Amino acid sequence: MRARLKFFLVFLTTLSACGAQADLQGWRPVVELGPSPRGPMVPALDGVLEQALGVPVSSRALLDGGVAYQTSRNRYAAVRLEKTQEITPRLQRYTQIELSQGYSRYHLPQGLSVLTSPTDIDFRTSSLTPEIGFRVPVLGPTQSLQATISAGLGYRLSATHTQMRSGSLDLSEHMSSGLGYASFAVDFSTKNLPGSLQFESVVQDAQSVGFRANYQLPLMRGPKPY
Repeated sequence: MRARLKFFLVFLTTLSACGAQADLQGWRPVVELGPSPRGPMVPALDGVLEQALGVPVSSRALLDGGVAYQTSRNRYAAVRLEKTQEITPRLQRYTQIELSQGYSRYHLPQGLSVLTSPTDIDFRTSSLTPEIGFRVPVLGPTQSLQATISAGLGYRLSATHTQMRSGSLDLSEHMSSGLGYASFAVDFSTKNLPGSLQFESVVQDAQSVGFRANYQLPLMRGPKPY
């Protein structure tokens, strides 16, 4: 874990230095902070639950509220390189690649199935995510509040370490996964403050739709995409 964190910090520092000195040939480095995405947790949790219960189990009931749980330390940090191309004055195409680290803890006070003791499940996820899409302004740069709508397609490559503790039971699972998705987002920003607040919906399939809010901070000075 320390090695991954060190790599992430070195990558962040390098991008920040590059952003201060050059335009990265049109690529714009951005830091993103928010809650950890749920997508990589699903196959990882399926694996550790099968270990604990001895039979294949779908974790969707847990994550969708079928089991009482609380979340804590739900955090996510990413560095993203983004490049935009103007198609028309009202439409941009974007390409981005993102390196991220996520951590979250689920506490099940009543346990799960035959696990009657309070249960903790920890997730640590490292992801590499390319995405392409389109972006249009809703409120333009001449207004104090600026807003854009974007829609894109991406693929998240993740390595997830899951640990479950319940009474004397202590299980762990390492899993790699690849998940395609469609994203829909609205970004809000102002002239006087750096960065933007993003509200995002991510659709992986008909049964998996996620919503989250992120804060995005550019690492280099320069005009915003809109």
